[in-house]
Amino acid sequence: VTGVQTCALPISTADKPMLLIEVDAPNGANIEETEKGILFVESILQNTDGIKDYATNVGHGNPMVYYNRPNTNYERTHGQVLVNFEEWNPEQFYSTLADFRRQFATYPDAKITFSELKNGPPFEAPVEIKIIGDDLSVLKNIAFEVENIISNTEGTLNVENPLAVAKTNLKVNVDRDRAGLFGVNIFDTDIALRASLAGYTVGDITLDNSEEYPMVVRLPIEDDARITDFNKVYFTNRDQQQVPFRQVANLEFESTVNEIQHFDFQRSIAVTADVKNPDQTTAITQAIIEELNSVELPQGYTLFIGGEYEAQQETFGDLGILLILSMLGIFAVLVLQFRSFKQPLIVFAAIPLAVTGSFFALFITGWSFSFFAFVGFISLVGIVVNNSIILVDYSNQLMAQGKTKLEAIREGAATRFVPIILTTTTTILGLLPLTLSATSLWSPLGWTIIGGMISSTFLTLIIVPILYNWFTSEVQLVKS
Repeated sequence: VTGVQTCALPISTADKPMLLIEVDAPNGANIEETEKGILFVESILQNTDGIKDYATNVGHGNPMVYYNRPNTNYERTHGQVLVNFEEWNPEQFYSTLADFRRQFATYPDAKITFSELKNGPPFEAPVEIKIIGDDLSVLKNIAFEVENIISNTEGTLNVENPLAVAKTNLKVNVDRDRAGLFGVNIFDTDIALRASLAGYTVGDITLDNSEEYPMVVRLPIEDDARITDFNKVYFTNRDQQQVPFRQVANLEFESTVNEIQHFDFQRSIAVTADVKNPDQTTAITQAIIEELNSVELPQGYTLFIGGEYEAQQETFGDLGILLILSMLGIFAVLVLQFRSFKQPLIVFAAIPLAVTGSFFALFITGWSFSFFAFVGFISLVGIVVNNSIILVDYSNQLMAQGKTKLEAIREGAATRFVPIILTTTTTILGLLPLTLSATSLWSPLGWTIIGGMISSTFLTLIIVPILYNWFTSEVQLVKS
């Protein structure tokens, strides 16, 4: 299994009172069948409490209503309903979703799914396993095995395997020998079929208003073409005689795959699934990965973990680079300030002290280390070093005034104790209203900063003076 790492960080939900419901009719269905599915959804919404309004589109998706939810192209088997709730109430919201899931499952003529809005980059589905290889038959067998593993994993739903449902094509077989006997050109059979049943553009026509329109010829068929309409098709041979379709061709039904996907220029198929609890996506994906490790793949075939898991790796990889760059920037400024490499390292001791507090705060409050928690940690790096800078810089000033190192440490810690505590307290109080909002967007960020500041503040007052005593030479520091 490629593209798998040992851990991943969850992408949080947007905590917005909005829901996107998608209706997908079977392949080959007309737009009227899709509209029936939409009407069924509307009938349920009208009898649901807490819904403010909703917008419906049949034959294509709604406009782009959120930054990572692109709209769907025109497709007669697809429809969307965008639902606005009266307010964001997590308990009522997810209870309503559970009711929707039960009611939508009773509709037999379309697949009805829904998903709340999420932060982070867009992805196909929360769980996506891509099988990469050349032979479609082998891909199909592996896809069924992967589908079975995902279906048997607790917490998954709406498992979709594109190769599970075959598409039936109507194949026209032209008998070249008979066509030759009747004097029918093979190229002309293709043109005649297209012109008769699908329509063929033969040129443009200009009307009196100077507007140009394409001129399309076809058989006078009222509705969609049917198999019996092939009996109305005639081919013109070299002698300008009309030869019936059945004289030189026959029809054959052929089973084929619905779609052929590609990943990194290789043939692939993606088995996808939704999850009941979005906060458990990472745990569910890792459980699936453990089962996939036991799958024996033929030579030349690989599995790739996509979906939210892949998006997490890319997103947090970028954040990791930003974290390193921010730390290097801070370190460079400190080197210029203290004209030393040892004292910036003393200041940086506050960072690991903050990490323990951040993880402990997230643990006791029940929030996971999500995307916004990582953003909070990057912010925390720049905040927690301030206390260390105050202690180190003030101790340097005292030593420059002629005090011994131990005297400078004692007086510096005693003098700066109250300002450091007050600064930390005011910062925490300012973050509390946002943190206590209990949203997956702001709460992890706030608790990361608050927990890190509490631990780093108290540990800094103990650890930094010790490190200062160890790594600072017993000399007077002259102010620059």
